[in-house]
Amino acid sequence: MASDPRAILAALANDTARLVYAARVLGTEIDLAPAKVRRAVATLTRAGLLDASGTATGDIYRAFLDESAKPLGAARYVTDGRITRIPRSAGERRELFALVIDRVIAADDVLDEATVSARIAALYDDVTALRRDLVDAAFLTRTSTGSEYRRGPAAS
Repeated sequence: MASDPRAILAALANDTARLVYAARVLGTEIDLAPAKVRRAVATLTRAGLLDASGTATGDIYRAFLDESAKPLGAARYVTDGRITRIPRSAGERRELFALVIDRVIAADDVLDEATVSARIAALYDDVTALRRDLVDAAFLTRTSTGSEYRRGPAAS
């Protein structure tokens, strides 16, 4: 993150700093003692609200918006509808597998291996590994011959 949100809030909680910031944003002059303005500018600059030249920019807000736009949870491992990698953490794996299973097989479906593999291939390059992981994690069950697949108990 570009700046500590507490530093921003602390800077804007100060009446003088807030007046100086408003004047800088609006491009107007303010009638304050130069020493007060310098202290306020230093505070606002440390908080990231003013750039090094003392100019108010939208950079801090864009940085926060960019940071908040980053996907969270299992979505971090999916780009353009495809899995980029399988997480190491068991919890994140389960979360990702829950997303995957909903796209691979409906609640009451019984599918053959070719159909399951084709649906997984649309999501991930290593079809065999992901199919095996889904079975091992009980999101997918298969007959002993591997000819039929159903949603497993973990997918409920």
